[in-house]
Order: sequence, then structure tokens, then C-alpha cells
Amino acid sequence: MTAAATQARVPGAGLIGGFVGATALVAVLAVRLSVPLTVMGLALFGAAHIAFELRYVLGRCAPAVAGRLGWLFLLVLSLVVAARLTAVPLVAFGRPAEVIMGHLVLAVGVAAWLQGRRRVLGFVLVSASALAALLWQGWFFFVLTHAHNLVPVAFLWDWSGHLPARTRTWFRTVQLTWAFGVPLFAVAGAFDAVTTLGTPLVSWLVGDGSAIVAAAAPPGASALVAARFSVAFAFGQTMHYLVWLVFFPLFARSATARFEATFPRLRGWRFPVLALVLALLVASLFVTEWSQGRLLYGSLAAYHVYLEFPLLVGLWWSRRTPGFAPLSTGAGASVSTGVLGG
Repeated sequence: MTAAATQARVPGAGLIGGFVGATALVAVLAVRLSVPLTVMGLALFGAAHIAFELRYVLGRCAPAVAGRLGWLFLLVLSLVVAARLTAVPLVAFGRPAEVIMGHLVLAVGVAAWLQGRRRVLGFVLVSASALAALLWQGWFFFVLTHAHNLVPVAFLWDWSGHLPARTRTWFRTVQLTWAFGVPLFAVAGAFDAVTTLGTPLVSWLVGDGSAIVAAAAPPGASALVAARFSVAFAFGQTMHYLVWLVFFPLFARSATARFEATFPRLRGWRFPVLALVLALLVASLFVTEWSQGRLLYGSLAAYHVYLEFPLLVGLWWSRRTPGFAPLSTGAGASVSTGVLGG
């Protein structure tokens, strides 16, 4: 079956029902077991989801990040990774460096894909964001932590453009509901009476779990507020993984075909095997030395975390750029110039 046929035959009601069912199940797990869900999800699926997300976004936007621009992104993203590693021994230097390098990635996208007033506005917004992030670094990383879990919604919204109008409306409504509705209910305290963090289940790995809970909480949060954000994060992270590891591999074959045309050595079974090997290596480090596993994962994660935002800028503001054109059921599966290619 061709990629176009696969997308054209997406079962609308079944697909929407699947998201509703997944939302309900994950919400229950997040409310009752937020710390184990976060910890085991990160250890088992974190590295694999990085690989599959990069496959989708690079396939979806392949012509837009071709040639020298692709190499430039790789260079700046590697500087972000270096900043993250530096932040371990030198927090006062590494954290601001990550803020600056992260915004530089966004600025590269603005310069490459926007023109005229949109480019000027883009630079103004990036500069304002960088300044605010440097002044309130704790809040910047808090927002980044939760915003990253919402990124799939933008790509799902974009993907659903080829669906029939009624199906598209329901599909998008469900995406907004799980992405914003459930976390907002959690943060507002709607689940307080039945919330349990479930930390004892993974105490052998993360101790009392306080660091896990604090990582998802806003600066200076009380224990109650931190627990609420822990539920919201566990839910968002798990749905995030499901989108990248299940939905897009099954229902976005044209993006996969574009990626494989760009990186022919990763065609077919090779990419899943590579992702599995990476996942096993990171998972083994997580369960033997949590802090080292977290450091390795956090470094690898910088590549997809900071790349997705400039791609979204191009996707929503630069539809005339090759690679950002609206998808259709027959979205092209071939590219003439590959990412990082000539």
C-alpha cells in the first residue's frame, strides 16, 4: 500500500476513539502513579521517542532544512548540548549559555524562512524571549519543560489538514482536550482527592522522588502545587511519547518516506533497530546510574527539543518555503536535496 493510500484510509472514528481511550487511561495512571509513570517512561521510551520524532520532523520538513542550513542547525544544536553538559559543573555559566544557544537556533530559523515584516517581528520576539529567559531562568526552563510536551499537537494539527472537515474538527478538538484540558484540571486541583505520586514503586531508582516532582514544578512551588504539576507532566509526557512512537509511525508514512529518501541507509528495518539499540543503551544506564542516564538523555534531548520550535515557526509562518507546504493525502515522498546533503 502506498503512503498516500495509507493516509487516505485513516479510520476517522476509530482514530479519534483511540485518542479518547488513550487520554482516559493515561490520565488515570498520571493521577495515581505520576512519579513511576514519569520515571519509567523516561527510562524506557525517552531515547526512542527522540529518534522517531526527529525522523518525522526531518521527513515532514526535509527540503526546508537541506544542505548548508541543515549543517548550521546541527552546529548550533551541538552548542546547546555543550551548554547542557557544562551546566553540570558550572551552573552559573551553562544555564545562561543554553538559553542563548537555544534562542540562536530559533533565530537561525527566522533568518532562513521568514521575510520582510515577519522576519523583523520574528527577531524582535526571539530577542524579547531571550532577554526574559536570561532574567528569569527558572521560569524559562519550567515553561520549556511543559511546552515541549505540547509540541505534538501542532504537528497533529498540521497532519490533520487532509482529513474531511467533520473528522478534522473532531480530531483537533480531541487533541486540544488532552493537551490543555487534562493538565489544566490537574493544575487546578481537580484530582487532588485521588492523587497519589506512587514514589515507593521507583524509590530503588530515584530515592524519595523529590527531584522528579520538583523538575516539573514552577520555581518556589509548594508541595501541593508541585504534586499537581507532577501529574500534569506525567500525563503530557506519556501522551507525547504515544504520538511520536505510535501515531506518526503508523499514520504519517509520507514523512517516513521523505526521511528515508534523505537518509537511504536508514530505510526499512534499519532505523527502528537503531532506535531500539539507542533506547536499550540509555535505559541500561538509567537503571544502573540514574543521574548519569539523566545527563546522557538530557544531552541527546536538546537536539529535538530546540529544533522543533524553529520548524514550527517555518511551518506556520512560511508555507511558501519548500518543505512547509500544507500536507495532502499525496504529500511528496521524495526530495531532491537531502537534509545535511549537498
